[in-house]
Amino acid sequence: MTCFRIVRKVCWGAATLLVAPVMVLGASGSCGVYSPVMAPTTVEYSNEASSLLQEMQTKAIQVRNLADQLGAFERDGAEMSWRADAGALMRAKSQVNAMDGILFRLRAMGQDVLPWQQQAIDHVSPNMIELTDYVQLAIQNLNAHHGTVHLLDKSYALDTGFMYQRANTIAHSIGQFEEYATAKNEIQLVGPQLGMKAAA
Repeated sequence: MTCFRIVRKVCWGAATLLVAPVMVLGASGSCGVYSPVMAPTTVEYSNEASSLLQEMQTKAIQVRNLADQLGAFERDGAEMSWRADAGALMRAKSQVNAMDGILFRLRAMGQDVLPWQQQAIDHVSPNMIELTDYVQLAIQNLNAHHGTVHLLDKSYALDTGFMYQRANTIAHSIGQFEEYATAKNEIQLVGPQLGMKAAA
């Protein structure tokens, strides 16, 4: 009797499913049975999501600090070289690219994350789009104007200011969602001791 083993290969970022028939016969002619690889559990996904959100928060703080540095350059622009701005912008772009990658992974988890994590992802997403745009606009302005960007191009100051705001919003909102999750866990632990029923 012929039997087949189903081999599945899952690639991150794409719903690719490969099915390969393989004949498996035991010594007695009976079919061998192979246990499928277990998918990550909700707990494993939620733990990974928490780590990724914390990493995104750290990077958002770094981008915010770089935007603040660019704001200082703007205030003292007449004495600063445009190369100092370029270096800060390139570092900000690198961090934002990494944040986009983190967000892509978080979205790929779908409904396997906890509700508060999904809300955090939904809240961060539009701010990430705007942050990415403002970094790109600032780079384009700097490339176009170089040494006069601080003196003549007021849109550059707006771009770097919005960079600061969006990065700060991302960092702050992730922190708030994490505080909410911590408080909820504490209530669930202490509530039964006080005779309180956990909220659904």
